Amino acid sequence: MKKWLIVFAALVFAGFFIRYLVVYEDVYVDLNPDAPITVDAKADSNQIYVRNGLEYEPFVVKGVLVEGFLPGYYDNDFPADEKTYLNWMTLLADMGANTICTHTIMNSAFYNALYRFNTEAETPLYLLQGVSPSDYDQNNGQDAGAFIPKLISDGKRAVDVIHGREYLALGRMGGSGSYTKDVSPWVLGYLLGNEWVGYTVAYTDALREEEPPYVGEFFSATEDASPFESVLARAMDEITYYESHRYKAQRLITFSNSMVTDPFTYTQTVQMQLDKFAAVDINHIRPSEKVESGLFASYRMYDGMTDFTKCLTNLEQTKYAEMIAKTNPETIYDGYVQFLNLYHDVPVVITSYGYSTARGIDRKSDDEEGSPTSGLTEQEQGEALAQAYRAFREVGCQGAVISSWQDNWARTTWNTMFSVDEEREIYWLDAQTVDSSYGLMAFVPNMDGTATVDGDASEWKETDMISENGSVSLSARYDAGYLYLLVKGIDADAQEPMYVPIDMTPCSGSGSADGFESVQFSRPADFLLVIDQTDHTRLLVQARYDAARMAFSKRIDGTDPFLKATIPTVDSTKFGPIRNVLRVPFDANVDMIKMTNEERIVHNYYGTVETGLLHHGIADPDDERYDSQADFCFGDHCVEIRIPWQMVNVSDPSRMQIHDDYYVHYGVRNRSVSELYLGLGQTGEITMQPFKLKGFGNRVKYGVRLKQSYYIMQQLWEGAQS
Repeated sequence: MKKWLIVFAALVFAGFFIRYLVVYEDVYVDLNPDAPITVDAKADSNQIYVRNGLEYEPFVVKGVLVEGFLPGYYDNDFPADEKTYLNWMTLLADMGANTICTHTIMNSAFYNALYRFNTEAETPLYLLQGVSPSDYDQNNGQDAGAFIPKLISDGKRAVDVIHGREYLALGRMGGSGSYTKDVSPWVLGYLLGNEWVGYTVAYTDALREEEPPYVGEFFSATEDASPFESVLARAMDEITYYESHRYKAQRLITFSNSMVTDPFTYTQTVQMQLDKFAAVDINHIRPSEKVESGLFASYRMYDGMTDFTKCLTNLEQTKYAEMIAKTNPETIYDGYVQFLNLYHDVPVVITSYGYSTARGIDRKSDDEEGSPTSGLTEQEQGEALAQAYRAFREVGCQGAVISSWQDNWARTTWNTMFSVDEEREIYWLDAQTVDSSYGLMAFVPNMDGTATVDGDASEWKETDMISENGSVSLSARYDAGYLYLLVKGIDADAQEPMYVPIDMTPCSGSGSADGFESVQFSRPADFLLVIDQTDHTRLLVQARYDAARMAFSKRIDGTDPFLKATIPTVDSTKFGPIRNVLRVPFDANVDMIKMTNEERIVHNYYGTVETGLLHHGIADPDDERYDSQADFCFGDHCVEIRIPWQMVNVSDPSRMQIHDDYYVHYGVRNRSVSELYLGLGQTGEITMQPFKLKGFGNRVKYGVRLKQSYYIMQQLWEGAQS
């Protein structure tokens, strides 16, 4: 009896082991090598098609990038469940989108939701499945040969995932779960890479210069292909081989590209401004006759070049003279996107473009007379997205993907990342960080201290009051995004400014401010809020606590901020504007070659803009006059104000961490605070009172709201509710 039990157990174990190998570990036997290939999506030289029954119909991408972010979680935590994804997909379909793009394998709940949506909906959503190397893989000093095998392995896993035959454990830097739903009929194709690092491309090309071009069963590199293009051809070939032989199916495949790795050669000064020194060209990868699906070219779009065709070298201008003659510089990105469509012999899809609604900005548009002090409103974001999409289509693109569906609090931007604790950004909304607010859907703090800045003081409580000075009073609240202030006893047309000194740190501050001799402060203040009608209200910072000076003065004007003779004193009475540092607008006429390294560093930054200049408007989304960039709003004998945490040098409001003295620690070091001090007055000494700060730890309370841009795109894409 025992022998039979042992044999039975062994057979069961063997069965499970064989199933694991067959289903989950790329081990398979092609028992029918001559079986026909199912092709759900394909492309010719001009058009993408999807299969509808026995016929193929033209398909234009109306896409949106969906990521794994929810407040309180990192991207690769994948906290969203099937219900959440299903709700998002319903909203995307209602907007008129027909494609969802991902940068990586999502958790199984995502594919379950996609299967459920597409089996129940009248019109399906297609998936552009991304497979990307990690940032570490591309920046670890090795060539592409070091990460391509893993990219291929991940690509094969993606194939298994969409066919519902994969199990992924935690710890793979992508989604996890048991993938049992076959969503392959609705998968448009595979997108390899998110954005290639130019250094890695150039290093690969140099290191593998002598290697012959890759030749595969499905895709091969041409004789003109670079080594990097050759390894990409290998990845595309092996992933297509795997799906063709194991699942008897094919779909489109491509790799991401951008201006910094596009196929063209620009003048030296242009390439220096773009930081471009590598090229990748999908025209150098050719499909064999076994490929029934095809290719398309994928490009990410962000900053463009002025007078694009004039930026090409003389040799390139001669080489592409015929295409240049057909390129209209009045089209989007000064003709660049039209030129891409003329150059490529496969369809072109813009797989990433977007505009941020963050309050902070990091660049000045090259066609602006002046520079705005804050980013786009949700209305302006929608108008920009719609205008760009129309322009992409007009020059021949087969659609575009908006980046992205949801805002992502975890994202930081080059000009603000020094100021915050990046590991804690997932717990709060940093309105000053550009990269956090590209979504069509916003995550908004929704806590006990949240206030709607609309000039209506009815939501404020008596317990919110900090100080009272005759006929005026000051109240304060806070949440995971802002410090809110309510001043009662003031009107928009008041002839004399009202002052609110703010003491954040015990390490510095002043009891008076140059230029504001009519007031003094009972405590050393680090910030001074000047409430001066609708056009001149601003927040100023004491020189010692000026974060932009400490972090960027070397690049703004060449001044060493830590040079002893120039360091502001602890009690400096100088208060100045709070600034964002902006990148220099692209200028092909600047002669970078003759500059010294020091001059080039300085040139790469435009200078500053006064981000502390506050914008008047109504911040209530339910009001027809809604302005998402509103910082303050006058009401009936009162004014409501919201100040982003980063503007008062709070690096982590979830734990109430602020900047310590820059000139003691030679940079940003955090310190904890349990209170700040606020005061209110017009003349004389302003008494400052404590306002308790507790923080909120990892307990994030937030609401979800569709931005105005969603409805603008819904109109353009003729969504269900438009």
